[in-house]
Amino acid sequence: MLKQARAVGIEVTFATEIPLTEPSGLMNEVRALLGKQSYATRVNAQVPDLNELVRQLAAREKLRLFDFETVLAPDGGARESKYATEDLSHVTAAGFQALTALAIEELGKRR
Repeated sequence: MLKQARAVGIEVTFATEIPLTEPSGLMNEVRALLGKQSYATRVNAQVPDLNELVRQLAAREKLRLFDFETVLAPDGGARESKYATEDLSHVTAAGFQALTALAIEELGKRR
């Protein structure tokens, strides 16, 4: 797809995956005691490897990269709770503001 996009003059931009926010509370504690993982934990376990591949490909191909993971989960792992809506899956207005700021900064860089 990258080659096809470039062949027709499309400037390709990559973005890293945004991890989910880990649930908290009694149910999550019980789940942990039973040796079970939350859905967020299972999903987030795959995010670092995927994002590393995205970063490597973007660097190798000299593509613009919106590294959203570093904005919403700056310490690695799960998304910070202030960037997650009550369902722990969707991005809050504060999260979108942070992502927009990153995009504006990246778009302002010379290529």
